[in-house]
Amino acid sequence: MNAQAGKAYTNPMRAGWWLDAAVLAALLALFLWLAPPASTAPYGYDEADYMYAVTLGAHASYCDSPSLAVADFLRLGLEAGRATARRTDLSQYIRSRNDVLFYRHWHGPLYYYPLMAAASLWHYDERAMRRLGMLYHLLAFALLYGGVRWLAPGAEGRVAALLAGCLYLFSPTAVRTAGAVMPHSLFVLLSLAAVLLLGKLRETGRLACWWCAVAVAGLALCTLEVGLVLVATLAACCWLERKGIFAGWAPRRWARFLAQSAGVLVGMVLLVWPAALWKLSLLKACLFMAYLSMKREAAWGEVGFFESWRQRLVGAPVEWGLVALAVAIWVCVPRRRVRAALPALVFGGLMLGSVLRVVSTNPRYAVTYLPALELFASLTLAAALMRLRPVPRYALLAVACLALLATSRSQLRRIHEPPREQAWALIDFVGGQGLQHRRILAPQGLVPVLHFYFPKTAFSGYQDESEAARQASTGQFDGVLSVDGTTPAYRRLAPGG
Repeated sequence: MNAQAGKAYTNPMRAGWWLDAAVLAALLALFLWLAPPASTAPYGYDEADYMYAVTLGAHASYCDSPSLAVADFLRLGLEAGRATARRTDLSQYIRSRNDVLFYRHWHGPLYYYPLMAAASLWHYDERAMRRLGMLYHLLAFALLYGGVRWLAPGAEGRVAALLAGCLYLFSPTAVRTAGAVMPHSLFVLLSLAAVLLLGKLRETGRLACWWCAVAVAGLALCTLEVGLVLVATLAACCWLERKGIFAGWAPRRWARFLAQSAGVLVGMVLLVWPAALWKLSLLKACLFMAYLSMKREAAWGEVGFFESWRQRLVGAPVEWGLVALAVAIWVCVPRRRVRAALPALVFGGLMLGSVLRVVSTNPRYAVTYLPALELFASLTLAAALMRLRPVPRYALLAVACLALLATSRSQLRRIHEPPREQAWALIDFVGGQGLQHRRILAPQGLVPVLHFYFPKTAFSGYQDESEAARQASTGQFDGVLSVDGTTPAYRRLAPGG
């Protein structure tokens, strides 16, 4: 009996692998039925900048060339200050220099390498490019399910894996993020891999898990600058295990261990994004995000703090309810704590704190921390459910999963793609005006989109009509593009304004 139990623990995927395969297949089939199709609309504001960065090529992203030097970056940022007009001029200046780091929105280049390969195959097709994000979503789901089964054996592991898989796979927050061209879904995949490895480290004490987690953290850092939170999570796990896995280590051994860890992390960054260090691109990314957070009003939208959180909770009530329940169990019942769940809680909590000032209803910001919190909740709640008899245990699990599916279906059904004529009205209109090699004033929010689809036209942004009139009077532009609702209009300017 004990030998069989030991075998089941050391080989959790061997026993009942067919059941896990059946569960995975069923969940994937259900997801493909519920998920909305990838959009064929033109690229949006951020997507257009990301795709333009792709057109600059792999060498540009690998070396961050062309890109502003740190001294110029600091000088221009200080000059811009808080003045709206100066920020518009700064944006136009950087765009005119084809700053690849600017077009990546200061993120690392790892996401863009596969995006370049996909673009060369599918010729920048909007639907095909957006499907790549959904591929990362499905890979993260498979990793999450398999990783939880790796962490927790037997029936408890299967309950935790089913709960974690459902929470992530059908999360409207994750699905909406995966449906757009942005690096956040890849970051989720990498961050989940790292916290799973750290969970296994706490369970088994195998340092091989640590080295893999450090390497994955380096990759995450080359995807989004908030990967620094994952580095902080590594440090936190070291401190938490100072009396466990690392108990009795002499200072010399600690020094060697930390130096080797830093070497693995820096080596991975140098391999993927050398400019992060020798051009200080990572520093520029962190400074820019700090500037947005502290100096720019409504940098991520006009919604207030409490309204943004109200919409997040209303949009994902089951996920947040289960996370809150798991945190309550963790705090109130210390003896029921799951060792492997702590890294996910630490990372999710630190990430939540780091983006707390990002006041936005856009799901891509919540997706940086919510999947890790869902993993923590799944491991904690599965351990609590195993204290119940089978009938109430699986009844409660079924209720949670059905409630999640119901809210997910309701949220995802609200995603409607406008008709092709409406979605492409602006692009078709501008394309019919013959504006190649012209200098055109356009609403600031449309500049990235227009710049991607019409790279031979020089677009300069304006915030309002008074600014448009002021710039038009300078005589430097050939026309003014405006949009009233969904109806575009173009006014040619006489020479001299």
